[in-house]
Amino acid sequence: MSPRLAVLLALVTACTINERSADYTCTVQADCTGGRTCSSGLCVAGGMGSNGCPTACTSCDAAAKTCAIEGGNTVTCPTGWSCFVTCSRTNSCDKVDCDGATSCTVTCSGVDSCKELRCRTGRCNVACSGQGSCDTVDCQDACACDVSCAQGACNAKPVCPMNVCSTPTGCSSILPACNGC
Repeated sequence: MSPRLAVLLALVTACTINERSADYTCTVQADCTGGRTCSSGLCVAGGMGSNGCPTACTSCDAAAKTCAIEGGNTVTCPTGWSCFVTCSRTNSCDKVDCDGATSCTVTCSGVDSCKELRCRTGRCNVACSGQGSCDTVDCQDACACDVSCAQGACNAKPVCPMNVCSTPTGCSSILPACNGC
């Protein structure tokens, strides 16, 4: 067999292998490390779009590592970035995952928006104003969390970093014990 044919055969064979490593499976952003992004159940490297932003971002400032995200069904803030998420359409942002973000500001103004929202590690600021928005807000592991729930929003009480951080309408990071950022 010629060397060229052997190389071509090796390349064709390598391209037909479709094994997923368990080391790179994920269900939430926190499952991924090393700058990888959780996408369709896999921790993928890079994930940069043609606009120079992580694919999750509608727009960004790469130097400042800030990411703006407009709606979508499942929203994942890239690890190590500060995100500004806007969920203004009805039924937008079924899942918002801010695990691994340095900070997350989420506006849930659409009717039935932000059904499940998780903030871990970084600072979180969540405004739930849409009727039926914010069914579940979990920021128990966030370094600081501010959640405001308008009347008709937040079907369940948000989970704050500590019980003392709970307010009648959400969570507050005003107390020193509630702000570890």
